Amino acid sequence: MNEGANSGPLKGATNSQEELDEALDNYYTLHEWDLKTSWPYRKTLEKLGLKDVADHLEKHSMLPKE
Repeated sequence: MNEGANSGPLKGATNSQEELDEALDNYYTLHEWDLKTSWPYRKTLEKLGLKDVADHLEKHSMLPKE
């Protein structure tokens, strides 16, 4: 993860851990996932037609709180 690109216009370019963490947080936020657990929220699962999965996770106290 910390090695630079081998070729192309970004050859040798790297990202700091802070940049990678920020990118991951942005990805989770964009997809409506919990930043702490990286699991999708109930509303996200329901939008995908996965209410049964949300119900199962909630039953086992595994669904993140919004």
